Amino acid sequence: MSLRWCSALPVIMVFCLMPGCAGNTDDEWTPWYDWRGAVRLTLKIAVKSHPDGAQVFLDGEFQGTTPLVLDVEVPADVRGQGRDMRSLDEQGLRVQIVNTRFVNEHPLEIRLVKEGYKPVARSLVIEDYFSPDALEHNKHYRRTLEMDVGLKKYCWLRRLWH
Repeated sequence: MSLRWCSALPVIMVFCLMPGCAGNTDDEWTPWYDWRGAVRLTLKIAVKSHPDGAQVFLDGEFQGTTPLVLDVEVPADVRGQGRDMRSLDEQGLRVQIVNTRFVNEHPLEIRLVKEGYKPVARSLVIEDYFSPDALEHNKHYRRTLEMDVGLKKYCWLRRLWH
């Protein structure tokens, strides 16, 4: 064995035998597990049309005429990976959550109808307006969406939309 290795061997042995100094030795590594949580999502949709007075239907049900504000609330399930972590300030356990995603989707169809104008339908999915990575279990989240629709007049003589 060379002289370099002989002089470095005691240093290497000291580092190998030292207890970990990265954190509290009482902390144990905790494995990841499948985590599932529930949240409430509310999407406030301000619907406007040009011209005003179009009938608004949400999933086939009449809601009123434009301008109109719809409040749509749905429960949503969130799934991800979690693990229990002991906090360094001794406040107990907390759950670290990663790789979250929505389990299901809530599609909506908003339809605007006004006599003499071409009907307009817009589809959206409520979960598209919320980031699952930022959601916490048992919380209520709200977002606002503005929908401004220009209606096209129907020409009866030519049977064309203008």
